[in-house]
Amino acid sequence: EKSLGTEHPDVALTLNNLANLYQTQSDYPHAEQLLQRALGIWEKALSPDHPEVATAVGNLASLYESNAEYARAEPLYQRALAIREKAFGPDHRDVALVLNNLAHLYYQNSEYGRAEPLYERALRIWEQVLGPHHPDVAGLRVAEHRQRQVTFHRDPSLVAQLPGGAGLGHPHQLGRLCVQLMPPQLALARALEREHRDAVVDQELPVQHRGHDGEHE
Repeated sequence: EKSLGTEHPDVALTLNNLANLYQTQSDYPHAEQLLQRALGIWEKALSPDHPEVATAVGNLASLYESNAEYARAEPLYQRALAIREKAFGPDHRDVALVLNNLAHLYYQNSEYGRAEPLYERALRIWEQVLGPHHPDVAGLRVAEHRQRQVTFHRDPSLVAQLPGGAGLGHPHQLGRLCVQLMPPQLALARALEREHRDAVVDQELPVQHRGHDGEHE
């Protein structure tokens, strides 16, 4: 701040990273304060529709989601999605990332009907960008299937809305239903996921610290 000034984008980046540290420590008030300040700097220095602003907005949404403040997180994810769609087009992998995050928010809030089409759209984009056999795509297929399993176990009433689902209302029948809902590529997806995991182990790479799974950059 002394050398660059308090409103420099590099200062905003440092604020963003420090907020990430506070968030991992569950210090949400300090993290929110720093993210709000970083967002203000980027909006002023770049523009409200700049992709870097979308990253900051997504980080703030992730913070609110971590603190179960879903009503505050949703419009921020939607804003980040709109910015990235405008900047990159509807089929960019960065758009898929926000779609996945927004879907996860809805899933956390038990809004399964809103989550599923976003998961499916994110999956289609990643299949187009990475290819259908990429390990990340395979992992998303598995995650989507698991999400469906949890959805129907949490809310068995949804079973009756499916073709032939009226006779599957008993909890012991839900496993059979989830198998019926399994995407055709799921067996391949699981095999690819195992293959990718085994390949990483075989490489015997040195242990590295992993970053946060959200938007942080």
